[in-house]
Amino acid sequence: MPVEIPVEKWTGKVREVTLGAGGRKKVTIGGNSTLPYLKFEGQPANPTRVAIEVQDTDPTGWSPVLRAAWGDALKDPATWAKKAAEFGAEVICLRLVSAHPEGAIRGPRRPRRRWRKCSPLWICPLWSSVPVSRPRITRC
Repeated sequence: MPVEIPVEKWTGKVREVTLGAGGRKKVTIGGNSTLPYLKFEGQPANPTRVAIEVQDTDPTGWSPVLRAAWGDALKDPATWAKKAAEFGAEVICLRLVSAHPEGAIRGPRRPRRRWRKCSPLWICPLWSSVPVSRPRITRC
């Protein structure tokens, strides 16, 4: 006896965005009119992409197994991003942890220096995660 899967039509659509500029590879995400991985409800507009987050400081609280996998790359965001690309990342997110107001605030200069040092080196599209309470850091 065949099983009938109920199909719900999703009436919304995710906005399509193209990441990457300045000689970097361009990656288009979004554009779907169905929920992810529910191909029986419709076809996604763009394939699922792999993104890896890179922090501007050495992360604390990570398991030894995870730290061993990344090795010394965790100490420098540019090296970390290159290794992420080797692991298959199509998009890199630079998380400016040193700018977070609940952490060890080091002022806006350190994240700005990290951004300027790293951004020209990366081939993958790059975006940044900055706390909302410190928006002035985004002007690099």
